Amino acid sequence: MRLKKSKHFFLTIFAQNEKLASARIQNLESELCKVLSERTEIQADVIHWKSQLDLAVKDVQKEKQEQVHLRSELKELTEKLSEQSEFCCSLGAACCTLLWKISRQESAIETLVSGCKNSEFLKLTCIAVQGYLAAYRTSDWPHHNTDEAKFILSICGIITNVAASSQGREYLASCQEGCEVMNTFISFIGKAPNGKSSQIKILMLMSLYNFSINSKGIKFLCSKRDLIPLLAKHFKEEKDAENQLRTLKLVQSLVCDETCASVCISELLQYLPKSQLQQMSKSSTPDIQIVSLEILSEVAACKTSTDTHKS
Repeated sequence: MRLKKSKHFFLTIFAQNEKLASARIQNLESELCKVLSERTEIQADVIHWKSQLDLAVKDVQKEKQEQVHLRSELKELTEKLSEQSEFCCSLGAACCTLLWKISRQESAIETLVSGCKNSEFLKLTCIAVQGYLAAYRTSDWPHHNTDEAKFILSICGIITNVAASSQGREYLASCQEGCEVMNTFISFIGKAPNGKSSQIKILMLMSLYNFSINSKGIKFLCSKRDLIPLLAKHFKEEKDAENQLRTLKLVQSLVCDETCASVCISELLQYLPKSQLQQMSKSSTPDIQIVSLEILSEVAACKTSTDTHKS
C-alpha cells in the first residue's frame, strides 16, 4: 500500500515537472524565435546601413575630388583676378596720369566738366579714395611708386586742377558729387597715416583750398564744424613742411571769409592758440612765416571789429 502511494506521488510530481518543462521549453522556443526574428531584422539593418555607408563613402570621395577641382579652379581664378587687378591699376594709373597732365590746360577743364561721364568720375574718385584708405589704413601703406598710389595721386591731381579753374570750382560746388569728393578728402586727411601719405594729402589740401575760393565752396566748408579742429591737429602732427603750409593756406581761406570768419577764428584759437600762431610766424620756412602772420592779422582785425561793435 505504501509502495503504491509512493509510486502515485512520484508519478504526480513527474507529470507536474513535465508540464512545467514543456511550458518552459515552449517559452524558450518562443523567445528563440523572437531573438532569431530580431537578429534577422538587425542583419537586414546592418546590410542596409552598410550599403548607406558605402554610398556615403563614395559621396565623400566624390566631394573631395570636387573640392580638389574647385580649389584648383579657385586658385586659377584668384591668379587671373590678381593679374586683372594689377592690369586695371596699371591702366588706371597710366590713363589718369595722362588726364592729370591734360587737366592743367584751361580748355581741358571745360571739356571735363561738360562731359556726360563727369559725375561718374567724381563717384569713382570717392570710391577709389575710400577703398584705398580702408585697405591700407591699418596695414603697410603702399610705396608712392606703386600703381595703386599713382592711381590715387593722379585722381586727386585731376580734382585739384579742376578746382583751380573758376568753371571747375563752380561745377564741383554746385553738384552733390563734387561736395562728396570734398567730404572724402577731409576724411582722408583726418584718418590717413602721417608721413606716408604726404603727397596725396598735399593735393587734397590744394583741392580744398581751390574749392574754398568759390562762394558756394566756402559756405560748404564753413558748415563742417569739425574741419578747423581737424586741420589744426593735422598741422601739429604732420611734420612735412609742404603739408603744413597747405594746411595753413586752407585755414587762412576759412578765417578770411566774412560770412564765417568770427566762428572759424574762435574755433582756430581753441586748437591753435595765438601764442602758437606767433611761434609759427617765426618758422624756418618762409612761406609758413608769411601765412602765419597773415592769419594773425586776420585774428587781430576780427578782434578789433568785435570790440568796435561792442563799444
